[in-house]
Amino acid sequence: MNSIPLLRDPARFNAEVIREHDPPILFIHDFLSPEECDILIAKSQKVGFFKSEVVLDGKRELSSIRTSETGNKFNPKRVVKFLYKRLEKMTNRKSGNLEFQFTRYHKDQFYKTHHDSDSNFVKTNGYKRLFTFFVYLNDMDQTDGVNGHTAFPHIQVTSEPIKGKAAFWCNFNDDGTECHNSGHMGSPIISSEIKYGLNIWIKD
Repeated sequence: MNSIPLLRDPARFNAEVIREHDPPILFIHDFLSPEECDILIAKSQKVGFFKSEVVLDGKRELSSIRTSETGNKFNPKRVVKFLYKRLEKMTNRKSGNLEFQFTRYHKDQFYKTHHDSDSNFVKTNGYKRLFTFFVYLNDMDQTDGVNGHTAFPHIQVTSEPIKGKAAFWCNFNDDGTECHNSGHMGSPIISSEIKYGLNIWIKD
């Protein structure tokens, strides 16, 4: 699993290989068009957001490590239907293995270093999020410094939020163990802008 072949043809989809292993990380430029991003932001606002939770000791709860907001109470095949065929073309996975979640960050909000599918999550939910796509739905002003980046602190990799771009990475090693280096964070918002994103997970 900790390998690039999940994506059928990275070059075809304008994917830049940042790391080839431990974990593979790719930046897929123009994953969404600007118009598609605007549509999804509007849809996310209709879906609605609530304070994000984390899974601790087998239950979901609010935590100071995650102050962002989440929107996942929607029917994906109605809200993000157009993404199913695109993801099937890009990957070797069927659409039934997909999970979607909108996310929103206001000024000073963040999500400290975490793993998308740690042992707490797997134990509570009964499945693994093998791979992550994080899609940036809007640009963020970088004039005053790092603003809303996705950062992988163990390997000094950062992804700037650029409208329509997707960051893709693997969450597990080939032997099925959690990939330590896929731990990542949503950096704080330092401007008055709102950051919108879409998590897409490929499940086992």
